[in-house]
Amino acid sequence: KIQLAATMRPGCVLVAAVVCAFAVLGAAGQEWATEVAALCDVATQNAPAAWARAAQSPCDGDWLMPCEHALAGVACDRFGRVSQLLLSRQSMTGSITESITNMSHLCWLDFGYNKLKGSIPENFGELKYLYELSLPGNQFTGTIPSSFGKIKDLTHLYLQGNQFFGPIDPLMSLSTIVSMDLSNNSFTGPLPTEIGQMSNLEYIDISQNSFAGELPTTLENCAKLEELRLNSNKFTGTVFAVTFSTHQTLGTIPNLIPLFQLNILYVLYPPESVL
Repeated sequence: KIQLAATMRPGCVLVAAVVCAFAVLGAAGQEWATEVAALCDVATQNAPAAWARAAQSPCDGDWLMPCEHALAGVACDRFGRVSQLLLSRQSMTGSITESITNMSHLCWLDFGYNKLKGSIPENFGELKYLYELSLPGNQFTGTIPSSFGKIKDLTHLYLQGNQFFGPIDPLMSLSTIVSMDLSNNSFTGPLPTEIGQMSNLEYIDISQNSFAGELPTTLENCAKLEELRLNSNKFTGTVFAVTFSTHQTLGTIPNLIPLFQLNILYVLYPPESVL
């Protein structure tokens, strides 16, 4: 094969190069078309307010690339693939379309403070490049999909102010998480011991849920933790000498001494949240 390529005439080499280029463009074109279709699904199923005022719509049928026309909250990477979808406070309704996972280059997804319902699609873990997911202030329900464990680059996760329930175990393998807010939901179960694998965690708020049991001693592995909010849960156990942000000293927490960075800890307000 190498000898054949070496003896090919220049015209044949040029034709081969053109054919190869068309094949690459053809594959890219299919990916762009798939993402345009996904944007159309968002437009029809969720109706972002800013998109209703746009001159063009991804549903018009003449879009070849996702960012061919300006669309509020949408940004693409150097390959022309959707990398950001930022649609907070857009009065969106409906549920998250499963086709959103076809935007496989998404890095930042923000659907916060809308009127969205339903659950997170089970195949959400296909968004493997996602580093920030923000869905606060909606009416989402259901459990955390097991596929979340595939999102290995996720650093910021905001699910507060929804109606999610069940355990949070699918999140525990996300060692890259830096900031996580799960407050004001209906999550249950103990805080998994695997939380100690989140060695990059700096901020976590799991307040106003239905977590129970004792805090796992593996929290001592979260040496970068700066703020931990646990109030309004059903945790049990003993708290000794906790220093609050108001500088009220109550003692220390056994087994959590290695948390040198911790400077804000909420555990005793309201009164029903007593460790």
